[in-house]
Amino acid sequence: DTRAVEVLLERGRKELLDEKYEAASKTFNDPMQAPDFMHLTKGRQFRTLLLASEAARGREDYLAAHEFMVIACEYPDAGASEWVLRTQLATSVEAWSDAGLAMKTVAKQWPESLGDFHHETVQWTLMKMDRDKKLAVERLELLNALFDANFQLEWHVEPAFLWRELVMQAVERKDLPPAR
Repeated sequence: DTRAVEVLLERGRKELLDEKYEAASKTFNDPMQAPDFMHLTKGRQFRTLLLASEAARGREDYLAAHEFMVIACEYPDAGASEWVLRTQLATSVEAWSDAGLAMKTVAKQWPESLGDFHHETVQWTLMKMDRDKKLAVERLELLNALFDANFQLEWHVEPAFLWRELVMQAVERKDLPPAR
């Protein structure tokens, strides 16, 4: 019986609609920690995590908003818009590895949604990933995913400076077919 949890979740949703973000966050917190939460349908759990993320964003707790979105993206209902939002939240908390992962996921699964990213977000994420040498492999995977998805900058400009990096990496590996 999940009626008690459902009542709390509906109250939190109404608080969110009224822009009472602090109250909504508190209201969502209890049911999500209750054992009954796991008995809700996966779709209801997913929507609750999205609402909790929105409440956290409303009170400008971007770290919590990002954490809720990371969990929400593990559900099968997560689509391009959730992954784009996850990328944006990851950049706001400087979680560059996760920003790269989320952006790569969008590029691979929903390449048409790459236009939802401001080109500067893509460039900033790649630059920040480049500064952390532990993220070199993840950064290369992101670059390849962007290339495969035909990513372009504003006004349909090819990011030749990014593709040049892919060419140089392929040449260094003596892997000439991708370099061509």
